[in-house]
Amino acid sequence: MLANGYVANGGDTCIFSKFRADSGVLICLYVDDMFIFGTKFYKINEVKNFLASNFSMKDLGEADVILGIKIIRSQHGIVHTQSRWDGFLLNMGIESSEKFRLNTIAATAVSSSPPPPPPPD
Repeated sequence: MLANGYVANGGDTCIFSKFRADSGVLICLYVDDMFIFGTKFYKINEVKNFLASNFSMKDLGEADVILGIKIIRSQHGIVHTQSRWDGFLLNMGIESSEKFRLNTIAATAVSSSPPPPPPPD
């Protein structure tokens, strides 16, 4: 990956990135899986073609769950939900625990309309 212009993340050696003025690609390795995120589909396809020419791999398509986070795509945007954990957390008494602030990375909106609510489980 480094020879192809990717930079290893300083905090996590399983994350590689390659950003240019017009596009960006992020590759995350997780055990025997790989997630490829990008700002342009053709850049994602370039990465997949490069990897397929160097390694034996199988493209499983778009992920619908990553580390327990469900991904819901629609024409309105993308919604992430962890609703499957609601019952588990309630059974553990987590609803009475102290709240905390979670820092997130700001992102560019892909739609001017709000995303749809997640579907009920």
